[in-house]
Amino acid sequence: MNPSSLIAILGLTGFAANIAIRIVDPIVPLLAREFDTALTTAALLASAYTLPYALGQPILGPLGDSKGKVRVMSFCLFVLTAALLASAFAWDVASLAACRAVSGLAGGACIPLALALIGDRFALAERQKAISRYLLFVIIGQMSGPPMAGLLADSIGWRPVFAIAAAIALVAGVAVKTSLKPSPGIVRPPFQLDRIMANYRTILANPMAKYCYGAVAAEGACIYGFLPYVAGLLEARGAGGIREAGFVVAGIGLGGLAFNLALTSLQKRMSRATIMRAGSFVIMTGMAAVAFGQTWLMQMAAFTIVGLGFYMLHTGIQTEATELAPAARGSAIALHAFSLFLGMALGPAIYGMAIPWLGAPLSVLVGGGVILAAGWAIAERAARTAPGL
Repeated sequence: MNPSSLIAILGLTGFAANIAIRIVDPIVPLLAREFDTALTTAALLASAYTLPYALGQPILGPLGDSKGKVRVMSFCLFVLTAALLASAFAWDVASLAACRAVSGLAGGACIPLALALIGDRFALAERQKAISRYLLFVIIGQMSGPPMAGLLADSIGWRPVFAIAAAIALVAGVAVKTSLKPSPGIVRPPFQLDRIMANYRTILANPMAKYCYGAVAAEGACIYGFLPYVAGLLEARGAGGIREAGFVVAGIGLGGLAFNLALTSLQKRMSRATIMRAGSFVIMTGMAAVAFGQTWLMQMAAFTIVGLGFYMLHTGIQTEATELAPAARGSAIALHAFSLFLGMALGPAIYGMAIPWLGAPLSVLVGGGVILAAGWAIAERAARTAPGL
């Protein structure tokens, strides 16, 4: 398959997976009211997806290495379809959380295995560009999912939101099943616990691993951990509700789109490490704007800045992660996703404790500072490891 077609089909899986991840964020207040529960409890429905997503990675990555990334991705997309459809019929918070958990476990195969497949089929010099093109589809899912969820939930209810997400996942599963074929002639290692653990030891022995996984965990906790609180805070400030929250959260995707449009120009002028440093600073700037923005339009603009910085930093981290252990690339990317989604799972709980104590503005500023430090650290390490890249 030619590279453009490969990226397009993998991109469809990323689009479907990101729709599934983000559709709960803007409708948390609506779910809290319908199920008669606290906002902080309903916000943990985001963690109900992201925690199983994270915990499944140590198995899904090696499973992709041994059974084939395409085969595992296809199967998991069909499971994701069924779990999203079941979510539309949830009758309480517990049943919806269970459906979200299955969705997260299955959805965890999509983006990480697609990134590992890109690592397999693109040379290092072309890999960041290929990853950024793939992430364009993920970004579109990120841009369209929250507004779709907010608008539909506000007009016809939240259940059709999950049904539509299930239909999108089904289309992606059929596309992968019918169009992608495993590379011929590959000798795949058996799925054995001792070999899996040996691979993880090899990956973690790489000094760059702690920088990659630490920085991406900070991104997940400090940026995405705050998103379930956006709608509630807009309501508290009289700046909007679930409909406006969908557009605010979509600002991250707009920033990612801006990054994709600027990538070629950035790569001509900056090294990968310099782009990562700049991204860390842009995130801090955007988080400061989030802390003090009073209208939903200001918040959307602030999250657009955050999204730009996130993708400047994140694609660099992803590129570094694909080279931690080329012979076990699926496992290395799985640990990357584990770290990101573990951060996403812990983030709502951390903000849930911090906001009543510190207030939302200071909590967000502290989160931005954490990312600035983590992003700067990995950029410095990358510059020393591979000068000029």
